[in-house]
Amino acid sequence: MVLRVVPYKSSDSALWDEFCASNTNATFLHTRRYLSYHQDKFIDHSLLIYTEKKLIGLFPIGISKAINSVPMSHPGISYGGLIHSGKLLGESMTEAFNLSMDYIKNLGFQKLIYRPIPHIYSRFPAQDDIYSLHKKGAKLTRCDLSSTINLTNRRKIEAKRIKKQLGSNSKYSLVSDFSKIHSFWLLLEANLNEKYKTLPTHTLNEIIHLKELFPENIELITISNSTECIAGLVIYWTEQVCHIQYIASNHLGREENAVDVLVEKAISFAIERGITFLDFGHSNENYGEILNSGLYGFKSKFGGGGVALLEFTINL
Repeated sequence: MVLRVVPYKSSDSALWDEFCASNTNATFLHTRRYLSYHQDKFIDHSLLIYTEKKLIGLFPIGISKAINSVPMSHPGISYGGLIHSGKLLGESMTEAFNLSMDYIKNLGFQKLIYRPIPHIYSRFPAQDDIYSLHKKGAKLTRCDLSSTINLTNRRKIEAKRIKKQLGSNSKYSLVSDFSKIHSFWLLLEANLNEKYKTLPTHTLNEIIHLKELFPENIELITISNSTECIAGLVIYWTEQVCHIQYIASNHLGREENAVDVLVEKAISFAIERGITFLDFGHSNENYGEILNSGLYGFKSKFGGGGVALLEFTINL
């Protein structure tokens, strides 16, 4: 199979998103609709992969304006990877990498950082890219650890995780209602500032904009009393995964084990949708070097296990 790579241009946006929506290993995060919400933060060097006139793969690549000048797949999302529908297997995947690396090298770059799509997000086994990375001499330069529940084979959970069912208390309401995002965001920002002296990855305006772009993929579940939101979580829905993007509770929420109730509600929603995994995201700090054992242990007690989130560096 003879391949060729073509640099992405803005007029390819519809073609790109149509390919992502077909039976590929992409998620909505790979679409140009998602990447465009903060496209001013990176310089795009993405590639389209063709055989003759047929599009068979996408390679999202960009450079973060804020961090460094090393191309990454992809700085605009947690993972990039090489997107395909099963046509790039074995040696054809290696050839796609070779052509892509040559293109990036000819732009004057010496390295590429590659974050493969975590296997739980793929609609079919698609780790040929990791084999090709090995053949290219890539080095594993970062590894984060995410806690993930297999909803078809959930580990036994600790009894205390479900000891208290706040949902039966009439003074609290549990709802899926994105209009509560403002009150939840204040709670989230206060939590992150108190614990880590940081802010959410997205601004309030950005998450509202993303909800407008992807109304079926982003959901907010909250627990409130008559005066305030005491806990909430934001879910990113993909075909395979219910990903907890943000989660927070205040002092009252922690007293009432509100997060436990929210997680169990998210799990029940995911099972109703036929979703395979619930993913809490990684619990690492200091660019993956430190595992927050308390946070990871808390997440794992819901019946999850570890999924490695990998980052490779390829010398060009």
